[in-house]
Amino acid sequence: MIERQPVVGIVGALHALRERPDSTPLLARIQMPVLAVAGDDDQIAPATGMQEMAEAIPGAEFVLIRSAGHLAPLEQPANVNAALVSFLERLD
Repeated sequence: MIERQPVVGIVGALHALRERPDSTPLLARIQMPVLAVAGDDDQIAPATGMQEMAEAIPGAEFVLIRSAGHLAPLEQPANVNAALVSFLERLD
């Protein structure tokens, strides 16, 4: 799929990613339930980074999905759905 994209589009997207402001300091201000889900083989957004993000959000939960990469809901839908249902059932 990536090979079908124009180079100018890819360069533009990478530039936007590089230049975006760091929002990490805002994570501590989140005041709602958060479930952070990551695949254990995600090469784009590694699980360690997602876990760190969850740790920075008060009360957030982190779930690692085994045998999944960046598209965990497509790769392991039953496991992702189970994590989501469990999380939602614990909400008030």
